[in-house]
Amino acid sequence: MTADRPFGFPVVRAAALRLFCALAPCAAADTERRLTADIEAEIVAEYPDVAHLTVAEYLAAEAAHTADALLIDVRTTAEYRRSRLPGALHAPDAATLDALVEQHADRPLLLYCSVGYRSAAAAREIGRRHPEARVSNLLGSLFDWANRGLPLVNDRGATHRVHSYSWLWRRYVRPEAQRRAATSARAHRGVQAQRGRSEDREQREIDAQR
Repeated sequence: MTADRPFGFPVVRAAALRLFCALAPCAAADTERRLTADIEAEIVAEYPDVAHLTVAEYLAAEAAHTADALLIDVRTTAEYRRSRLPGALHAPDAATLDALVEQHADRPLLLYCSVGYRSAAAAREIGRRHPEARVSNLLGSLFDWANRGLPLVNDRGATHRVHSYSWLWRRYVRPEAQRRAATSARAHRGVQAQRGRSEDREQREIDAQR
């Protein structure tokens, strides 16, 4: 998969703005929003042949019960294991992605990565290799998802942890969003544990009556 571009001019500019954020915390939130908007605009401009869907648009489709796309995570295995969008399949390489496209030819595909660069590049390649495929890129991808406090999962269940991809991209994930997600994840695990204990108790009562 194509790496999220670490050294293009917009990203060098972003690094300079990061330093400004560290020196002027009061302006950091507004600067973060502008940085995110700049990156998303750059992705759309660089991949005009790719269909892009924002996280907000995806959530609206979910609320309207019209979100039927299959989520595919194109990040590395380490990133995927740290956390992912609920229900997402993993395609860390082109061969796996091709297989998923062929296996789910009847469904639209929504690819995501950290911010949308790698998934946009992957969506373009899928469009070239599988012109009949209905594929889109999730603009903002997992970082925007996490910054909205939306649920993330890993193999052990709900989590708030996000793989930052590299030191340059780390601060695109807002700490306050991670704190909210951590609280939500702990609450979710508590509910799941309570549900499991209740089910065990009910099963013991059933077994005792036999």
